Parts: sequence; structure tokens; C-alpha cells
Amino acid sequence: MVSISQLGTRRGRIKPSVWLPLICGRLYLPRAILLVRILNGDVIWRNENYEFCRRTPALRGAAVSPAVSWTARTAPQRRRDAGATRLRGRAVRKHIADRFWILCEACALVFVAVLPVFARAQQALRVQAATPRTIVLPQKAVAGAAATLAVLDSAGRMLPNAVVELSGGQKVTTDATGRALFTVPSEPGVLAARIPGHDASASAPIVKSAGPETQTSVESPSTAVRVLAVPHFISLHDRFAVEGAGFRGEADANRVFLSDQACLVLASSPVSLVVLPGLHIPIGPINLHVSVAGHDAGLHPVVMVQLEFSGPPETPPAGAQGKLSVRVRGARERLAVEVRNASPEVIQLSRGNVERVTTSGGERNAAEIEAKFLTSGDYTLTARLIPTDSGLPDLEAARQKLVAARALATGNWAARADRVIRQIDKAPQDIAEIRAELERMLNDKPSGEFAFLVESAWQEFQKNN
Repeated sequence: MVSISQLGTRRGRIKPSVWLPLICGRLYLPRAILLVRILNGDVIWRNENYEFCRRTPALRGAAVSPAVSWTARTAPQRRRDAGATRLRGRAVRKHIADRFWILCEACALVFVAVLPVFARAQQALRVQAATPRTIVLPQKAVAGAAATLAVLDSAGRMLPNAVVELSGGQKVTTDATGRALFTVPSEPGVLAARIPGHDASASAPIVKSAGPETQTSVESPSTAVRVLAVPHFISLHDRFAVEGAGFRGEADANRVFLSDQACLVLASSPVSLVVLPGLHIPIGPINLHVSVAGHDAGLHPVVMVQLEFSGPPETPPAGAQGKLSVRVRGARERLAVEVRNASPEVIQLSRGNVERVTTSGGERNAAEIEAKFLTSGDYTLTARLIPTDSGLPDLEAARQKLVAARALATGNWAARADRVIRQIDKAPQDIAEIRAELERMLNDKPSGEFAFLVESAWQEFQKNN
């Protein structure tokens, strides 16, 4: 259809075949992109809105909480031209424009139809390639009661379909949420968990039931829900433990809130919860609220903090010395922070791959770490908050018990005891690795007095877990 303008010039209207791909592209292309990002795990549905998230891999060894990670580069990089490339066009005939938009329509429809299929295939391959890295157990389990554990991969994501072997030969498989419900052995002792074929392992003490308040049946809920211990300072990106009574072994039966924001319960038992904070919790003094089967445990004041890394203002060359800084936002008190080096081949910390520092307090509230940049490349550091009310384990007491155990050891047990003793002498700050090695020894079921001394050394670490 052609119309005549007031100036007498002919002008044409865009045909419907040109508008159609524009409408299709506007409607379906963003939806296709959103669908792909949902399948990739980059978009989650929360509070009736889509939220985009970006996960950064961080070092998480056995018994190490998820941590804040920071990646930087040690060598200068070439700066590319910051100017944008301009595409200069010229006027084209209308039938060429029609063909162009028809081609765009066809490409958009193919993109919408085919790309989600490839995204699903990519997601399936990624799930298959995910390796279990950490088993999360409640800090205490109750003999004969129900409990929940979780399995995380190397990126900190909850891992479904992971098979976990527990004490007494029990095997459980994590569900779609990466958690598994199981029954704790009926006798007090040590609950050991491991994943066959992988280094992931964890353990927790099994305590006796203190009475009816440890009931885990939903049909007979306990009215005595109490919070007995919770860290005063909680890191925004780190999991934390809540000790109390009247909790449920099934994780989702326990509701935990920080400043009215729901949190995720990773692991649970009637006396212990392991919780991961939510996404939109404010920094600073807030309240923690626990609810179980409609029964509240009251409000408990805590302080939410955020850890931040910073490095040299200029990219350091290989072989240079420098300083890194870790800062605590949300609190003015001096706090203990554990820093881990996930790239020892690129950067070297002054006290080994794991270093514990205390922040300065005050407005800036930061701590500096000496480092040497060995070679060029990217390096990754992680940081986690050390609960101030837990202190540090008595390494000397643990070492003395291991020396006594070494005197009774035979065969391979002697070499393994020597390895742990050397690790305490060489890197006493690496608490998590020492504890993990003791747990691996206990999982292999030593016997006699040797086993008693190794477990006693392990208990020194559990006192301050």
C-alpha cells in the first residue's frame, strides 16, 4: 500500500512481513536467552522475581566452609583499544531490507527452537562432570535420630545424586537439592561420612539423646525449641552453625531467618543446624530467628559482615613482593580471618598456603598479608571468618597424643601418624587439613589404644570446630 505525502513525495509503509520478525525477535529472543541462563544455573526464581547470580569457584577442602574468593592477575596485560568499532552503512533498496528481515525471522525462530536443546545437553554434561568436594554434616548428631547431610562440588554448588557412605555401612544418595536424610547409628561415638572414589570426607560426634526435646517426628513435634549457641559474627558468604534443642532431622522442617530473610538449612539434627545465609541480608547488626513446626525460638542478635579482598594498585610483575588486604565490612570489632591460597604455583603467602590474621578494627577494619608473586598468571585467594567464641584448637595437646599413638603404631599407621605430626610442625595454621587427615585415619578403622589416642587428638579439633 502506498500513500502520498503532503509534499507530493511517495513513501511506502513497511509490510507486515517486516514487522513480524521484529515482533518475534522482541518477544522470543529475550525469553530464549532467559531460558538458557536458567538452565545454566545463572538465574534463580526468588521472591516472585528472576535474579541473576554469578558463582566464583573457591577453594573448599574437607571441613572448610565456603569462602569469599578473589581472583587477580600477576602480569601486566596489553590494553586493547577501548574505542568502539562503527559500522558505516548506506541506503539500500526496500526489497533487500525485506529479505534481510525475513532471514532474521528465520534465524530467530531456529535460535529459539534449537538453543535450549543444546543448553540442556551442556547442563547435563556439566552435572556429570561435577566432582563432589565437601560433605556437610551437622556439628553434632543424636544417636538413633534422623539427620540431614549435604554434598557440595568444587564450585560450592549443592550436588544431586551423590552416594555417601556412613558409619555402619549405611549408604544414602543426595536428592535434587543436594541433601540426603539418614538415620544416625544408635550408639554414641563418631559419625564418619565419605564418598567412594573421592577424597571428600567428614565426621561429627554422636551424642546421646537428652530427652523428649530431641524428638524428630513431625507427628509428635516438640514444643521446646531453643537456640543455645550461635556465632555473634556471621559472614555473608559463609555457612554457620546453630546449636540448640528441638530441631528436626529433616532440614526443610527447620526455618531460619536473618533479618526476616529466609536462609537455606544445609544439614540438620535435633541439636544442630548448618545454615547458609540468603542473598539479600543487610550488613550490620540484625536478628536471627529460628522456627520449627510453628514453634519459635525467639530473636537472637547477630552481626552480619562481608569480607572483601584488595591487592596492589598496579599489576605486580613476576618475582615481586607485595601486600594483599582483607577487609571486614559491617563490624568495627577486631576479627580473626583465615586466608587460603588456591594458587601456590603463582603466588606465595609469607606463612604458607593458609594464614590466619586479625583485622585492625575500627572504620576500615582490615588486615594485610605479605605475599610474593612467583610467576605470571591468575591467582585465587579465599577468606573465611573464624568464630571468635571458638578460639583455636590445642595443637600441642593433639601433637602429644599423636606422638603417644606413634609409639604404639605398626606398619602403615606409623607412617601416617608421622605425616600428621610433621604437618602440625610445618604448617600449624592449616587446621582444616590436619583435622581432615585425622578423619581419614579414623575412617580406616584403627584398633586398640592407637585408635583411642588418634580419636582423642581429633577431639581436640572438634572442641573448636
